[in-house]
Amino acid sequence: MTKEKKATEKSKKSEVKTANQKDDFFANCESQIKDVVKQVNSLKTSVGKYSNEGLANSIPLVNSIELLRVQVGQNATSLGLNDVQTYLEKYFDKKFIRKFIFDKIGYPNKHDLTQDGKPKRDYIFEHLFDRSVDVAIAEEYPEENMGLSLISINEEGDQQFMVVSKLAYPKIKVIGAKGVEWHENNSDTLIPLTTRLLGKITARIKPTIKRGKGKNKKDNKAVTLAKNIQTMISILQDAIDNRVRKENFLLTELNSESVKNLANLIKLSSRLFSQYKIDLTNMNDDGHNEVKDHIHIGKMQHVVYSDFKNEKEIKTEQIA
Repeated sequence: MTKEKKATEKSKKSEVKTANQKDDFFANCESQIKDVVKQVNSLKTSVGKYSNEGLANSIPLVNSIELLRVQVGQNATSLGLNDVQTYLEKYFDKKFIRKFIFDKIGYPNKHDLTQDGKPKRDYIFEHLFDRSVDVAIAEEYPEENMGLSLISINEEGDQQFMVVSKLAYPKIKVIGAKGVEWHENNSDTLIPLTTRLLGKITARIKPTIKRGKGKNKKDNKAVTLAKNIQTMISILQDAIDNRVRKENFLLTELNSESVKNLANLIKLSSRLFSQYKIDLTNMNDDGHNEVKDHIHIGKMQHVVYSDFKNEKEIKTEQIA
């Protein structure tokens, strides 16, 4: 048997072992899985309600996902696995949960297609599902989750996810006689969990992915940059979608410093875009850029319209 065949056989055996292992870890999880499916279907059929009321309406789904992960963890322990949390991070992460549950509910519907022949997708639903999984996982990391807790906020028993102010914002901006100053935040007050804070928590607890040996570092950087750009697009699109649904979303999530950063982001992305176009024109037959000089971006402005057809102009605004 050749080395290639041996490697292939070894890979197949590994895949079978992993699949069987997951089946073992899913033992007696039927009721928990059924409850997650029930809550996901409820979310899917009431996206408008959920998106308007935010994370609070995802509480039943968050709880059901958390209970499923607890049961899977208990199964792993009974099967002799020592590092349960590492197992959950590796084999039962958001990507796996998303595929597993979506397969259970038959989403996206392969028979309901777009004009391009692709299954129709509800990106708002997917976003809300992802955030629910993020909250459920975040609750497992008390040292990183900013004191995340579920709190009753009124006599009617309504609940809301909250975090500790000083853990969420270690420094706060104070306007004094000398202007704007940043002070230590010593407040233990509970404040609402926002999608921005949830994103910070998720980034803290995300497992570090080690790069494989023998890969070219330049190639890794190129791939990472492309993926990071795609991630930024997704984040910004989510923010725009939230503003469409909730008129106060940006007023709650952003401040003057954030707006300055956005302007800088526009300038930097435009510089990258233009530099890439110029580098392409300066590329020789071997794919090498023959010009070392780099460009800079000056003043920028754009036209603001009140309609998506770009027919009703409001103003021309300078960015940076």
